[in-house]
Amino acid sequence: SGNSSLLSNTEPNAYDIEQGIKDSPYGDAGSLEITAQTLKLADRSKISSDSFTSGAGGNVVITTGDLDLENHSAIYAGSLSTGDGGKIDISSASMTLADKSAVVADVRASGQGGSIGIKLEEMNLDNSLIFGSTTGSGKGSSITVESGSISLLNGARIESAASGEGSAGALDIQSVQTVIVGLGEGFDPKDIEGGETGEQVASGLVTSTVGAGDAGTIRLSGASLELSEGLVSSSSVGEGAAGSIELDLAERLELVEGSSVSVSSSQADGGDIRVSTDGEVYLSGSELTASAAGDGGSVRLLGSGNVFMTEGTVSAEAGQDGGNIEISSPQTLVLQSSGLVANAIQGDGGNISIVAEGFLPSRESVISASSEFGLEGSIEIETPETDVGSGLVVL
Repeated sequence: SGNSSLLSNTEPNAYDIEQGIKDSPYGDAGSLEITAQTLKLADRSKISSDSFTSGAGGNVVITTGDLDLENHSAIYAGSLSTGDGGKIDISSASMTLADKSAVVADVRASGQGGSIGIKLEEMNLDNSLIFGSTTGSGKGSSITVESGSISLLNGARIESAASGEGSAGALDIQSVQTVIVGLGEGFDPKDIEGGETGEQVASGLVTSTVGAGDAGTIRLSGASLELSEGLVSSSSVGEGAAGSIELDLAERLELVEGSSVSVSSSQADGGDIRVSTDGEVYLSGSELTASAAGDGGSVRLLGSGNVFMTEGTVSAEAGQDGGNIEISSPQTLVLQSSGLVANAIQGDGGNISIVAEGFLPSRESVISASSEFGLEGSIEIETPETDVGSGLVVL
């Protein structure tokens, strides 16, 4: 088994670790503990604890005032054979990752995924990743973040992925304010020597599977979530079912510029989206969507604030039976050239339920629970103040 290593620094100077730190390649990887006022990794630097045989991946524990990773630098805990993944625990006042840097928990064979736990006052990611993955039969790594604020910019992501038979891990995010903005160049976080994919990717919170496993759950709680060209996504492109997304927000949800909150499954049943907020909800050119090849999932929008949709979509479409859409208890639901859609192909249409103090749809808006080959679904609207004289299309 491996040894434990400790680096301690009480001076205000930053570490610049350029060659990396790695434990024994035999048996379980050891634990690596670093304590510093400031820790900086630059120019393809790497801190890692790996297992190359049947042993479990090691643990990396970092306690620091400020943590900065720049230019393809990485913190890594992995099992490259049959062992389970290790753990990464980071406690810091602030953490900044820039220019394709990454924090990675990785399992390459049959082991179970590890975990990443991060506690901060402030997190800033710019074209960088916090990434948990498995490529074998094990479950993907779980990721937990507690922070006063989170900023994901230019293709930055917090992501758990499974590309073998295992299910993706869960994301559990607690942040007072979360901002997800912009596209950036994709890259392989396990390849700090380069790894650019050449594709443009959106910033976001992501769980995904491409094999037999189910997609993971994403939970986010806090005051506000704002997306511009961003995404929150739980998807399965293999045999597994879509995951679920739960957003508990005290003040505000804003999706603009083609942003999406989505659960999807290309071969199985759909997942569920639940948004709970007593604040304002804005969808502009964006969508909340649960899609599936099998039976549809559900989208539930719950809370007492106003909901404003401009060229936005809430959908629960499916190849079999359509899903369900529930919009419950907002003061006013405003649809401007927008759609609520629970359509089906082979099965019956889904169900759409609206309970609101006021409902103001525009002429160009559509509410649809139809089916191409099955029965029509149901649409129920319960509101004391509804303006349907503007030509709303109900299908």
